[in-house]
Amino acid sequence: RLSLVGSEMCIRDRVYGTGNAMLIGNPQELQVNAAVTTNRNTNFVYITNATASAASNQFIKFVDKTPRRFVQDSINVMSEYDRLQQEMEEEESKTDIRLNLLIDATPDATMKIIMDPIAGDYISGKGSGNIRTEFFNKGDVKMFGNYRINQGIYKFSLQEVIRKDFIIKDGSSITFNAVSYTH
Repeated sequence: RLSLVGSEMCIRDRVYGTGNAMLIGNPQELQVNAAVTTNRNTNFVYITNATASAASNQFIKFVDKTPRRFVQDSINVMSEYDRLQQEMEEEESKTDIRLNLLIDATPDATMKIIMDPIAGDYISGKGSGNIRTEFFNKGDVKMFGNYRINQGIYKFSLQEVIRKDFIIKDGSSITFNAVSYTH
């Protein structure tokens, strides 16, 4: 099981599969090279870098006018466990992590590409294909390959005014052409 979940990552996934992986490195630098065929319960979620532009283009703004009470002189007490956890997270962020993944995607896996998490735009589907992903935790993500969709949906919204679900036809495909996405 390969699990990549983090608050600053633009890839969030839980990949169950069979294959080979090689880990190379030290506490400052880790490189993971893996070739995996997906199995059941795999969920690959990729969030594109469209969030900033989507947020700036909204022309409808909702304002909460509920009165707020402010508490002054609050004290933030951190437990020993929380302090150690925070230190571990800070230490982990110092490590350069490079993932080079060759994924043989099967229809057992679900792929979801989130174009705009604020508006809720995404493509989700099951299909097959060969995808190569290069991920650097302090840089960018590059994806290469073709993914043929067997079944899927495109959740579309336009400025929070129009919302429409499109069913993706069997045989449709997504092509990843190494466009670099910085997170």
